[in-house]
Parts: sequence; structure tokens; C-alpha cells
Amino acid sequence: MHITIYAAGKIKEKYFTDAIAEYTKRLGRYCRLEIIEVADEKTPDGASEAMESQIKRKPLYASAI
Repeated sequence: MHITIYAAGKIKEKYFTDAIAEYTKRLGRYCRLEIIEVADEKTPDGASEAMESQIKRKPLYASAI
């Protein structure tokens, strides 16, 4: 089994990175875990609904860090 997790933005907090490392180690026996950090898309203040929906439709893998 292969599990891929997409995280919006960088994972900065040490307790999160430690938890990710621990769970990756634990799950390593049962599956292959991959965590991909993608760039956080900024939505301008006062953006129209059309602009927001356009940003949401962008594929995540296009902005992989």
C-alpha cells in the first residue's frame, strides 16, 4: 500500500516534524508513506468568487516544493 499526504505550506514546528518522523517509522512496516509539501497559495484580500475557485482548481502537484 502507498499513502501520499499533501501538506499545504512548509511544516515548520519541530513537534510536527518529530511526529511525522515517528509515524513514518511506525507505518513503514505496513505501507509506504510519502509526504509532499506544496507551496501555500495566497488568496488576495477582496478576491472575487471566480478568482478563489480558480485558485482552488489548481492541481496540488504543480506547486510541489
